[in-house]
Amino acid sequence: MSRIARPACAAPGRCSGLAAAVLISALSLAPVAARAEGVQLTTDVGTLGLGAGLGTMFTDSIGARVGFNTFRYSRNGTYSNNDYTGKLKFSSLDVLADWYVIGNFRLTAGLVRNGNKVALEATNPNKRLNLNGQTYGFESADAQIDLGRGRISPYFGLGFGSKPRAGGGLGFHFDVGLLKQDPTATINLVPDATTQLLLNDPQVNATYQANKAQEEQKLRDSISGARNWPVVNLGLTYAF
Repeated sequence: MSRIARPACAAPGRCSGLAAAVLISALSLAPVAARAEGVQLTTDVGTLGLGAGLGTMFTDSIGARVGFNTFRYSRNGTYSNNDYTGKLKFSSLDVLADWYVIGNFRLTAGLVRNGNKVALEATNPNKRLNLNGQTYGFESADAQIDLGRGRISPYFGLGFGSKPRAGGGLGFHFDVGLLKQDPTATINLVPDATTQLLLNDPQVNATYQANKAQEEQKLRDSISGARNWPVVNLGLTYAF
């Protein structure tokens, strides 16, 4: 069975360690936070969903943001000759450090608790599921695509936005970057009585397990590009 190649920066320890080092270095300036000039509310929309957060400045060039993103969406479709209802469930929390290098232009690094998932629920009215060309009867069947596994994922990006200054009022911000992920996929099937009886035969069961593994690998191959998730956010800010 083929294995998905890991990008050089996809090693979670190395990327997370780098992001954490940048983040800790910036937040080590927390003792000067008492001199922060203001707090900024943010709202945005982007490839992580709908978001909101808070930001502040520690020095003239170093700031930090905390926020969350969420999004829900469902639609019907077909994948690998099976009818599914797909449910997109995005949920993430982030802690970001900003370095304003020139004016309102900033470089950003941070950590994201990544709970983004996709669920595919089989909806064939005949209760038949195709696995690698072989059909199996089921009581229930679904595929779970876990993009973030609830882990802490590193984020790197750049952007442009109004600084969190006291009395700054209404502004905007724009960010682009990459979120490192380690997606996986599993297929869950509860066989019907007839299929369960057939699966009691060791040879039939072995074939079933092999077909299921092949379909899971196809799913993993199809989401391999999500290891480097593009982040694009556009939103409004209000500083007070």
